[in-house]
Amino acid sequence: MTTTQERKAYQMEHPPKALKLSSLWTCRRSIEASCSQRTEAVLDFVDALFEDMRDEADNAQKFTWIDGDERASFKDASIKDRRLAVDGIRTSMHMKSMQLEIFRRAVQHKQDEIKALAVEESKIIAWERHCPTPSPNLPNEILAKIFSHLYWSESKFRPMLAYTDLLVVDNRTTLQKLLDDGDTTDEWKNLINQQIPCIVTTFGISEIWMAFEPHFGPHPRVLPVRDLHEDLEGALERPTTTIVVNLSEKLKMMEDLESIRHKPWRNVFIAQFGDESSSTAPMEAIKGIVQNFGDKLAGLDRLTFYELSSNTYDTTLLARALVEANESEGQASKLELSYASLPSHLLPAFHPILSNISHLETTILMAHDPDVGALGIGHCFQLLVLCSNTLSSVAIVNHHNSILAPGRTRARMRLREISFPRLNKLSLSSFTEDIVLEILSAMHCPSLRHFTLSTFPALSICSSQLRTNSESDGRNSAKFIHNLFPNLEYISVGFGEFDQDAQFLSDLANPDESGNWIFPLLDSMSFEPSYATLHQLPLLKALTKMVINRMRSTGAKNISYLSLPEFKGAESADCDALRLFVPGVRFVAGMDFR
Repeated sequence: MTTTQERKAYQMEHPPKALKLSSLWTCRRSIEASCSQRTEAVLDFVDALFEDMRDEADNAQKFTWIDGDERASFKDASIKDRRLAVDGIRTSMHMKSMQLEIFRRAVQHKQDEIKALAVEESKIIAWERHCPTPSPNLPNEILAKIFSHLYWSESKFRPMLAYTDLLVVDNRTTLQKLLDDGDTTDEWKNLINQQIPCIVTTFGISEIWMAFEPHFGPHPRVLPVRDLHEDLEGALERPTTTIVVNLSEKLKMMEDLESIRHKPWRNVFIAQFGDESSSTAPMEAIKGIVQNFGDKLAGLDRLTFYELSSNTYDTTLLARALVEANESEGQASKLELSYASLPSHLLPAFHPILSNISHLETTILMAHDPDVGALGIGHCFQLLVLCSNTLSSVAIVNHHNSILAPGRTRARMRLREISFPRLNKLSLSSFTEDIVLEILSAMHCPSLRHFTLSTFPALSICSSQLRTNSESDGRNSAKFIHNLFPNLEYISVGFGEFDQDAQFLSDLANPDESGNWIFPLLDSMSFEPSYATLHQLPLLKALTKMVINRMRSTGAKNISYLSLPEFKGAESADCDALRLFVPGVRFVAGMDFR
């Protein structure tokens, strides 16, 4: 029998190994080892409680261990000694029984504690089931993105319109089912309603509404201004609400807008709905809106003009706008229009509210007549002067993608140089290269960080000659753009010709003749999905080489984001390399070559 003293001596010679506390929650082997060690400690403690009884029992049995021969001890012992030994054994058994009773009561006590904890756990789970709340693991910002994705992903669902006037067309979409569900909390319902675009319309909007699905999604909530009710009061307070203005009925439009003047305006969408032969000229309606509601327009988050007809041109507006701008210099509005999407020929009409604009998207209607197209660009730049100090983002798009016919020439434009001190993003789309060169040469943008450019080759003799000359002096290239905007961090460039695109990537893959890298701060690039053709596969190798070379260099930042077409069916180690070396690579679904 091992005594307490012997057990303590053994533990001192063989101390227990320290176990990490974290492993005692999951590791079975660590749990077993810990329980073994702590069992020894508990036994020692219980033996210490019965030390007096144990000593008495041990003394009564000392004779049994003489010479280690138990039979000899009992044979030589007297009857009295044998009876004393039996009494000692009984004493020891009694002590052990008392210790077992202590353990039994301790086990029962711990079992009762476990049962009480299990009952408390069941109560909490039952309470959560009867009182559902938004999961604390999903913040409202994440839930809002999920609900927004649900709304925009159901674009294929096309409910039928029952009447000629536009009605609410949600018709039990996924979000509508959630709104109608009685178990959906009020907090979730408010969050869902904020993700469904709400459209407040003026008089005369009809079935042509479906043409604007890209702007408002498949199932916007539509509220005519003339049907004032409780919903309209709360709808105008939401940041996702858009006021849609119909230019075809000027008088009724002005009445509708006047009725909600006292309400907040956040987003306004203007278009000419219905018959183009309306008695109201669109330009008259536009002038009326700017004159009467300019203070409301100047404070918008977003202003969009959707061009449906070509009868909004007014050649007298430009000169008048420039004169008025000079007269009102130093009297700019304190309100700031965040974003506007307007055709370039309408910039003069809206110039009173553009003095503090930060984001502008405009289209230039490039006619087949080269001189007319050049005139449109010149007018656009004259208007940009009026808001050049506040613009942080500009996008200019050639609306018609016109290509000059062979043999047609155009006199080279002489654009006045404009400084854009705050411009951070610039996008030029669907222009010929010679026009892009002239636009870029006229823009001074010291703060530019994001640049997007897409061009197509011009067929005119003049443009070809300009391109030939530009190649010799380094223009129309990565170096030319670098000299203008050396601090670019994001770029998306497509020249529309394989050799030029390949040369652009090659220029970025190595330092120039002076040992300096082009765009040393560049870390993000994007390529349009339309570039995904089998003929473009060599560009993938050039792109991979550029990424790896810049990663190995200390003179240029690593490329951390790439968006490019996915070449399905075209096995390429370059795609795997980009996945390995670019943390934010994104392959857009493109063409299948299988």
